[in-house]
Order: sequence, then C-alpha cells, then structure tokens
Amino acid sequence: MSLTPIDKKSKLDIEFSEKEKTLSKIKSGIIKSIEYVPNLPYDYDILKIKDLLSKKIENPVLTDREKYLLKIIENKKSDRLYEMLRIFEDESTKNCPYCLQPLETGYKNDLTISIQKVLSKEVEIHRQELRNLIVDEIEIDFAKISELNESRNLKNIVEEVNEILLDNNNKLQQKIDNPYNPIEIDDTQIKELYSKLRKSLIEVEKERIGYNEKIQNTKLIKEELTKINESISYYDIKIPYRKYKEKQKILEEKQKESEIKKEEYSKKKVELEDLKARKKSVKLAIKLINKNLEYIFLSKNRLRIDYRDNEYVLLSNGNNVKPSEISLGERNIIGLCYFFADIMQNKETSKAYEDEYLIVIDDPVSSFDFENKVGIMSFLNYQLENFLLGNVSTRFIILTHDLSTMYDFINILQEINKEYGVEYKGKVKKIYYLNKLKFNAFELKNKSLSKFDKRKRQEYTELVKKIYEYASGKGDDYDIVVGNMMRQVLEAFSTFEYKMGIAQIAKDKDILKIVPEEYRNYFKNLMYRLVLHGGSHREEQVKVLKDNMNFYNLISTEEKRRTAQDILCFMYLLNERHLVSHLGENGDINKIKEWCDERKSE
Repeated sequence: MSLTPIDKKSKLDIEFSEKEKTLSKIKSGIIKSIEYVPNLPYDYDILKIKDLLSKKIENPVLTDREKYLLKIIENKKSDRLYEMLRIFEDESTKNCPYCLQPLETGYKNDLTISIQKVLSKEVEIHRQELRNLIVDEIEIDFAKISELNESRNLKNIVEEVNEILLDNNNKLQQKIDNPYNPIEIDDTQIKELYSKLRKSLIEVEKERIGYNEKIQNTKLIKEELTKINESISYYDIKIPYRKYKEKQKILEEKQKESEIKKEEYSKKKVELEDLKARKKSVKLAIKLINKNLEYIFLSKNRLRIDYRDNEYVLLSNGNNVKPSEISLGERNIIGLCYFFADIMQNKETSKAYEDEYLIVIDDPVSSFDFENKVGIMSFLNYQLENFLLGNVSTRFIILTHDLSTMYDFINILQEINKEYGVEYKGKVKKIYYLNKLKFNAFELKNKSLSKFDKRKRQEYTELVKKIYEYASGKGDDYDIVVGNMMRQVLEAFSTFEYKMGIAQIAKDKDILKIVPEEYRNYFKNLMYRLVLHGGSHREEQVKVLKDNMNFYNLISTEEKRRTAQDILCFMYLLNERHLVSHLGENGDINKIKEWCDERKSE
C-alpha cells in the first residue's frame, strides 16, 4: 500500500467514533443548523467622540451667584439647574420652592438671566451632541453559536470592546456634566478592536455557513468516515502485508539468482572463447610493444616485455625487474609504446594508419626522460608521419611543459609537411596537396592561451626570462617544471661561457674567483648542492632515488623561488652583460642586485 497515515491508530479510532456520533445525531435531528447571525448593532464614531470630548467651551464672565450656579453643574447637578430655570421662568411662581421666601419680580428676573447665562445655547447643543454618542454595550447571544470555534475569539473581543465603550460613556457623561473642561482619550485601541471585531464576525459567518452545509450534507461526513476507515485499515493489514512483501521479495531474488546463474554460464562460455583469442592477440601486442621499445632505445635488450605462465614479465638487459625498479622515464616510455600498440590492435599494419583518429599526447618527454629524449622524439616523429600521412582527417593534440620539446615537435611537423603530395609508401597520395597540413602552436601563460611564434623565440632566452619571472614571485604555472628549466639554463650557461659542466664550475677555483669574495663561500656551497641534487638524472642518481623523483618536487615553492634567485645572482656575478642581454626589458637588474645583497650576510 502507498497510503501511510499521519495520525496514530488510537487517534484515528477516536476521530472515527466522534464523526459517527455526529452523523447519528444529524440523522435523528439532535444537531440543528445555526440560524442566528450576530452583527454590529451600530457604527461607533470614535473620531467624533474624541473631537467632542476634547472641545473647549469658554467660561463666561460670572458673578458670585453665577459661579455658584456653575458649581452645581460641575457637581453633576445640571438637571437641577434646568429644573430651577423652569420654575423661575413660570410667572405663577411667587415663592422660592427651596427657601420658601417670597420672590420679588426683579430678583426673580435676575436669577433667571443668571441661570440662562450659565446654561448657554452652545453648551446645550454640546451636551445634546454628547448625549447622542452614549451607546449601549454590544450584546451577542453566544449560546446560539457555541458550536462554532470562532465564537470564543469573538466573545473575548466583544468583552474588550464593551469595557472601552463603558469607559468612553463615563467620559461622555463627565463632559455633559461639566462641558467647560476638555477630556482627552486614546482612540487607537478601540479602532484596532473594532477591526478585529468585524473580521471575527466575518469568520463566524463563514464558519456558520460551512457548519450548516456540513450537517445538511451527510454525504460529506460519510466520505470523511471512509477516509478515516481506510487509514485504520492500513494499521490492520500492515503486518500481514509486510510479510507478504517479504515473501514476494524472496521469490523475486530466487528468480534473479536463477537468471544470473544462466547468464554466468553463458558469459563463462564466451569468456573462454575470448581468452583463447586474446592469448593469440597478446603475443601480437607484445611483439609490437617490443618493436617500439627497440626503436626508441636502439637496443633489443634494454627493455622488453615477455608473457610467461599467463603473466607479463618485464626484462631489463635480460634480467627480470619490477616496474618500480626502473626509472619513471622508462615507465613512461613503456606506457607510450603500449598506447600506440593498443591503437594498432586487431588491425593490419598497412591499413591501420588509414583510419581517422583524434590522438592526445600529454607531456611525452618529462623531466625524467632527457637521457632518452632523442629516441622518444624519433619514435613520435615516425608515428606522427604515419598517422598524418595515412589519413587527411587525423588530428593530434600534443601538450608539453618543456620548451625544447615544443621546438622539436614544430620541426617534426614542418618536415612532415614537406611530405604532403609526394610519393608515400610506393603510392602517390593524390588527396594531399603541398602545404595542406595545418598545425598551430600555443602557449598557456597566466591561465590564457596565446600563439607561440618560434621565429621570435630563443629557447635559452625564454628559459632565462621564465626563471626570472618565477624568482620574482610570479609564473606559478612553472612550479612543476622550473627545476628542469634551471638545470637546462645553468648547463647551457656553463657550457657556452666556460666549456664545462655544472660539476666542473663548482670545483674550478679560477671561475669562482670571478665571484666577489663576500659571495664566494655562499655560491660555492650553492653549486655543490645543485650538483648533488640537480635535475640531471644519471644512472647512479636513479639507483639512489628509488622512485626517481625530481629533487625540485621535494622542496617547497618558496625554496624553489630562492634557488631561482640564487642561479640568476650567480650568472649576474660571473657575467652581468650576458644576463642583461637575455633578460632584456623583462628583467629588473636592480632587483637581482637586491637578491645578491641579501646573500652577502649568509
């Protein structure tokens, strides 16, 4: 079942029982519709009440007698004053009804005028306006709407409103009795309460209409009872249904297991046939890989792969070795040979190159491969020529960190370009035309690609500029390859300037004498460290550094930047003009002098 009740079964049972009772009462006539509609008996003009209470009526200039009469009003006895006026205006009145003394006509007239002066026409109109604003409390028969939930809220609001109405009525009466004293009231609360009162009456009416519709339409209650009953049924069948689903799941699993066994049998049968075919194919693949290795090393025994007892065996100079026991560069070469052998898999060599390919080669000559660079580039030249001349639609994407490798690839592609349109493997490839081959060289610098123009670049000069850029705290892109760049520049500098290698410079006293005395010990130590940990991967170094990791990959970026500064300072102290000419506008000699000064005290 997809139905999952929100309420617990105990709550559903109670709700079902209550609705069932309600339905029974409706059918028997015990529950009747609500006909009583509560409403507001009048509009309460609080703004007018506020204005009249705050209205100020000027006191007239009074005699002592008139002040006495005004005091009667202030003591809330204005009705008595009106009674006195009626008596004294009556011509038949001869004696004072209060002191029983005879009234002279002049005295009687003066008294009447004094009363009329106190009870002016303006005051009388003001009093009447105040009387008109006194209202009765709001009365609602809540017993008749007790079945409605909103009735309780309405009752609370009415009680608050009546309390304020009573208070305002008292203030109105107070102003009637003493119209000369203004009274200030706050109308905010009564406005808010009247707004709530109107909204509550609207809600009561909505609820009353809904209530009446509900009791008049027993079908709706029956539908609600049905829904509740469905939820209760969920709990009644929950456990049996769960057990049914568990059994059904077990059955399905057994059926799946049976199908899997059948499929496994079929697969094993196919795999057996495939293994037989692959065994033949493996021998062909190994033969092609070994042919490629022989092409790179110009030796059949330098590295070979054999297949014995269903296992691949790696041989170096005829001896079994583990992949971890050969250099990283040699492992890369095996991967490169396998890559091209895999492309040729199950294809005739004469036709394999005629298919269309998109081939991506990433850093084919790493900093560990320089001993074998010639062999690798010769092998790649062979493969590029075959693939590009084999199909005009074949494309290569080649990436490298090494500038010299970049130049080599450009030279290779330019040579291949000359082959377009000429006789190729005994046939003239008529689909090719002279200079049809297109290739582009780009340089990634500061996270942006730009055209690489070989004609405007000198490899040595570019390396010097890149080392300076890195030493200056920029050129983060060179972080991985800067060690090899520094080694190449230092070897080229030492060879060009002194016809000796880095190791010889470190020991040559005549050359070190060129360095000012205050720097000599520092750079003598520096050259020894560079020789000891340099990027040149001779055989003895490879044996010591088990995994053949570049020394510069083991030190921090900060240390590499300092080493780059050291090399530039060393070249500057030996031949300032040489360094300035190669840096050109890209370098700040003053900055290099600052680096040199920092090393005086070290």
